[in-house]
Amino acid sequence: MRAELATALLHAPPLLILDEPTIGLDAPSKLAVRAFVRELNRTEGTTVLLTTHDMHDVEALAERVIVIGHGRVLADSPFETLRATTLSGRRLTAEFDGPVPPFPLPEGATRLSEGGQNLEIGFDPARIAAADLIRVLTAGAGTHGVVLSDVSITRPSIEDVISRFYERHGAVG
Repeated sequence: MRAELATALLHAPPLLILDEPTIGLDAPSKLAVRAFVRELNRTEGTTVLLTTHDMHDVEALAERVIVIGHGRVLADSPFETLRATTLSGRRLTAEFDGPVPPFPLPEGATRLSEGGQNLEIGFDPARIAAADLIRVLTAGAGTHGVVLSDVSITRPSIEDVISRFYERHGAVG
């Protein structure tokens, strides 16, 4: 794959069409190919058309995505627009230095699971900002004599976003 890429670039084409560019490569090679393609686009202005089922390639390389299902273009937009309109929720995992305190969550936040010292919350960043939710957790913990000791926030994976998008458009299967 690396040799094919090098051959394709010999004549400095303005358009580079890559079909599954990282298939069969080990992890370090995938990272190197992605970094090279990003740099080529940035420094040389080469337009890159990427066709792939590897969502990590899409997330690493694409500023704009075209999603095709059953032979029709279902979306043509920046990936972040697709993410925001398809699956915008976030997941916050909170760890306390004692048992999870029993306090209410603000609108836009839902308890997903809790156990021991850990609480998992789903939230909509359009309804409550992450910083505000963390303030609520910190204050709630303090009123119950525990400390919020760690927080992580994750976005839906690109696989989840694309899968949900296909479901919404009846393009599954």
